[in-house]
Amino acid sequence: MFTPRIIEFQGGTNFRELGGYPAADGRHVKYGVFYRGGTLHDLQSEEDRALLDAMGLKLVLDFRSTGECKVSPDYVPDGAKYRQISAMRYENGDEIDFSPEGMKRVEQEFAFLNDLSIIDSLASYYARMPFNNPAFQALFESMVKEDVPMLFHCTSGKDRTGVGAMLILLALGCDREVALRDYLETNRCRAAQLAALRENYEAMDGEDEERYELMVIQYGVLPRLAEAALDAIEHRYSSYEEYFEQEFGLGKEHLEALRNRYLE
Repeated sequence: MFTPRIIEFQGGTNFRELGGYPAADGRHVKYGVFYRGGTLHDLQSEEDRALLDAMGLKLVLDFRSTGECKVSPDYVPDGAKYRQISAMRYENGDEIDFSPEGMKRVEQEFAFLNDLSIIDSLASYYARMPFNNPAFQALFESMVKEDVPMLFHCTSGKDRTGVGAMLILLALGCDREVALRDYLETNRCRAAQLAALRENYEAMDGEDEERYELMVIQYGVLPRLAEAALDAIEHRYSSYEEYFEQEFGLGKEHLEALRNRYLE
């Protein structure tokens, strides 16, 4: 089974690239083109910044809310453009702000969903993310314009970033299982933290599955959240090709051009 290349930083985990995944027509995603990760604010050491500089990025695409970016602004390497567009929004289009101040509204929103579990409420947000999303529209615009190599990220590099990565892979002809596999790679990158959480849970005589899932999503990911996003696409559209055409204006010829550009 293919294992993606992890980018080892001192100050941040869950940085990796999409190169090597099996895609359309027996080809694979090119290496050195699409990088994903967490906030670049965590890369404070000279060594980390030198490693980031050496990647030759043309674009840093920040999926965090404006509030998050103000609290922890990115380090942007020389020569790279920077774009910040929130990838998670309320139904009215407002950013979902995960900064300390913005979390007050998030908590209020969840209070209105008290007939659902917290995980089910999160799944409803995931199911909205693939549609009419300006952050993902910017992602595909950048692919078309060849603003690569690019690094796209959120705070932890797992949720908003994870959905964005799945969409890239699907557009390049990877199947659903490959897209989900990349999403779940976060758990390998955060294996030490997740093992410690599991140990703490078992020490508490853990029998509450939802409580454990809430612990997991502090550092890792749950398959059913990613599946909620993909299921929503499949429910609304007859194929992924139709989804990309309707949501991003990428018809069959456009997708083929992207695949010829970014696969080998």
